[in-house]
Amino acid sequence: MAEQEDTVLVNPLSSYQEGDGLKHSHDKPYPVSRARAAALKANGLVELVEHQPAGAEAPKPRGRRARAP
Repeated sequence: MAEQEDTVLVNPLSSYQEGDGLKHSHDKPYPVSRARAAALKANGLVELVEHQPAGAEAPKPRGRRARAP
């Protein structure tokens, strides 16, 4: 149980080397240790994914609104 408490999900914001592979902004969130998540976030590479209850809908991505002509 302690191992699960020490891991969090992160969502890549840009491309970077992680272990033996590359992570990209279009990749799915993946689990890392809290310490690794803090380091990645400090470098602007990821955002933390908040836990969502089962069956909850993921928040819609926010984007720029199109200006009216």
